[in-house]
Amino acid sequence: MAKEPAHPANPATPAATAGTTRKRRPRITDRPVQAGDVAPSLRRRDIETNTVSRATTGAQTERAMALADVLANHGQAARSGSGPGSTLADLQAMIASASPDDVKALR
Repeated sequence: MAKEPAHPANPATPAATAGTTRKRRPRITDRPVQAGDVAPSLRRRDIETNTVSRATTGAQTERAMALADVLANHGQAARSGSGPGSTLADLQAMIASASPDDVKALR
């Protein structure tokens, strides 16, 4: 049974690193809060509040963009002579699936 050497080769020795070149990684620095993806405080309650606020804002923005699309399509339909039925159905579906807060924001 062969024994392993008591002191394995040091990977920092020239023999271990011969023929390999390693790129030096840039030093990672902390991102400022103003960058937008860092919670302003690391307290549990503040992280939760920030996460909920960002999710709510994102959902409301998506709803507003969807409403803008529906209204833009309504304008195109009016110019082409189509009836308002599909626009009304789209708006009803959007309001039916929205939360009470989102309904307030849509109005």
